[in-house]
Amino acid sequence: MRPPGVRPARRKNEPVPACGKRAPRWVRFPWREKPSMEITHVNAPISKVWIEAGCISCKLCQDMAPDVFLVEDDQTCIVHQGAAQHFGGKQEDIEEAARDCPVEVIKIEHQGAGD
Repeated sequence: MRPPGVRPARRKNEPVPACGKRAPRWVRFPWREKPSMEITHVNAPISKVWIEAGCISCKLCQDMAPDVFLVEDDQTCIVHQGAAQHFGGKQEDIEEAARDCPVEVIKIEHQGAGD
């Protein structure tokens, strides 16, 4: 029995992420629905891809589009310098990586989106 006021390290049956960082709420509680990320201009070509702060380096994006994303030292995720040449052929993979990103830090800009 725990002394009063002492909480367990984690909830029973709560997954522990491999990276040691706390997983997003929808991962910890899978019965709750994942926030949807709607992509507009799906038919328009991709003009820019970037990763905002908060990446947990889960390597999901690298597995989906290795020509575009790279996880260095299991700590930082970057977009390859020459990745723009692959945007056309890998558009579906890039959009899927952005949709499936557990922390939703992969951002995409489509041509004509700023008009």
